[in-house]
Amino acid sequence: MEQKKLMRVTDILREYHLSKSTFYKIIRNGEFPEPVSLGKGIQKLYRRSDVEAFFGC
Repeated sequence: MEQKKLMRVTDILREYHLSKSTFYKIIRNGEFPEPVSLGKGIQKLYRRSDVEAFFGC
């Protein structure tokens, strides 16, 4: 199955077994890769390659 190149927050939480509070704490600490903005008012997405690099995959 082909994996999508961009991930939503819910995808990250599910795949890496994180709670929302833990995920947003990592973001607040400036540790997590920056999201990709696809336009004003559109949900921010994360590059799968950045997420996998962060988690050491």
